[in-house]
Amino acid sequence: MTSGQAKLINVLRDRVQTLFDEGKIEEAFKIAATALESARRNGQNDKEYAPEMLALFCHIAALRKKRGDVEEAEGLYAEALELSKQEGVELSHEDLGSMKHAFGALCDQLGKEEDVIPLYCEAIEHYKLLADPPLTDIANMANNVGMIYRNQTKLDLAERCYDVALQAFEQLNGPDHLTVATVCNNLGGLYWAWRHPEMARDMHLRALKIRREMLSDDHPDIGQSACNLATVYHDLGDFDKASRNYERASGILAKNLNDNWETYEIVTQNYADLLNEHGQEGRAKKLLGKTERLLEKIKAKA
Repeated sequence: MTSGQAKLINVLRDRVQTLFDEGKIEEAFKIAATALESARRNGQNDKEYAPEMLALFCHIAALRKKRGDVEEAEGLYAEALELSKQEGVELSHEDLGSMKHAFGALCDQLGKEEDVIPLYCEAIEHYKLLADPPLTDIANMANNVGMIYRNQTKLDLAERCYDVALQAFEQLNGPDHLTVATVCNNLGGLYWAWRHPEMARDMHLRALKIRREMLSDDHPDIGQSACNLATVYHDLGDFDKASRNYERASGILAKNLNDNWETYEIVTQNYADLLNEHGQEGRAKKLLGKTERLLEKIKAKA
């Protein structure tokens, strides 16, 4: 590939974007096909222009994804990934991070979790080496991988990823931001699943403290934190704190039952179990009666 051919590919790429933005979709992808054919034909054995080829593959893949052509987009990202692995190809950490981030996001959309993990983890490592790393992207990718690992019960790996996300959000937004509360909530759930209730309690308390400072008292996220704390205190045998948080959680959920009736039913059942365990069968029966009446009204409207 000559410098003139590389310049032509960049011109064609820009033309594709212009046509796409103008709604001339079919014409855009005809030009895209021409650009891709030229890049494959002229750049196959020319490592010097790998950055231009990578940019083209990723750009057209992104447009394909926007259009809903996910199989074509996946193929182009896979081609870009293979290009990046060729011996002698030199690409910047920014280009590699951006490509693996975009490819990972597509795999995430397609539910291909085993492909998401290496792509996101490698993208994070590339981004960390930049002078101005994109902390939001690093945090979101690490949080997503943490959730995948947690669902796979790989709890130690999940913890490492959540820690990366937490540090990135703290560096970006400070220690008392809602993004920090979200990761603390995830860590709390992880520690509870890991049977570390004291650590779970501490994370959920931090999440609740941040949320109470930033949100209204009846916000669903505060209800979520209260529900999580109730569960943890229930496990720890602290009746008073468990009861207080069950009350708070059920009260918030009851204000918007149309969207939360299933969670409300679970919370009130758990609360009733707690009351029964402590010899308060009357309160438990009254609570479940109220729950049943409220849910009957909701289900009747459905």
